[in-house]
Amino acid sequence: MFTTRQLQRNLGITHPSVRDAYLKTVSNRDHTKLEDVLVLETYHDDGKQELDGFDTYLIELLNDLEDLKNKAEAKVGHIDRVDICHH
Repeated sequence: MFTTRQLQRNLGITHPSVRDAYLKTVSNRDHTKLEDVLVLETYHDDGKQELDGFDTYLIELLNDLEDLKNKAEAKVGHIDRVDICHH
């Protein structure tokens, strides 16, 4: 069982593919450490899928991921990982 606690919403992260961004704390699998996780909830545009099957919105997001993480860390401190969720 994992422990999850939401820490902070409204991180001020803006990106065309990001609907919401927030920080949460999750315990690792063996419950020995808490991890700070940046969660990026994405928009999905079916019209941006190319013929080869890759979603361009996701490629754009992955290209900008390090910058988004750095912006969040400047506001809240160290982040252990980034989770990308699609709704």
